[in-house]
Amino acid sequence: MKPRKIQRCPYRPFHFLDFEGTPVWNLPGHIWQILVRHDAPSAKMCCAMVARVRIKLQWSRKMLAAFLGVSHNAIRKWEAGKRNPNAAARRLIWIVCTLAENPESLKTGLDFANWGKTQEWINFGNFLA
Repeated sequence: MKPRKIQRCPYRPFHFLDFEGTPVWNLPGHIWQILVRHDAPSAKMCCAMVARVRIKLQWSRKMLAAFLGVSHNAIRKWEAGKRNPNAAARRLIWIVCTLAENPESLKTGLDFANWGKTQEWINFGNFLA
């Protein structure tokens, strides 16, 4: 059986797309990656978030570790600042912390993709237009 070809969407720079009711710029993938990395919280901020979310939710290290899919020793080392979470763990930590502290800030899927800074991106896009 032959593999199916996936049709590519045409790239049209500086056109707005509608993402769940939110207008966003149509940018190439590598630009989105740069923007998302720029807005990501630092490793030290994520380590502080781990302790904050455990206190807020009143979870043990083992409970948070099970939720994130890591060992409880990893949680202990993150809280102590001995190790830093990888990018995937940082994203999960940020999501859990944001949902625990300010769930209204995550309204659309784009909020999850750009670290909750959708409104800032929209304002910047309006500034450029």
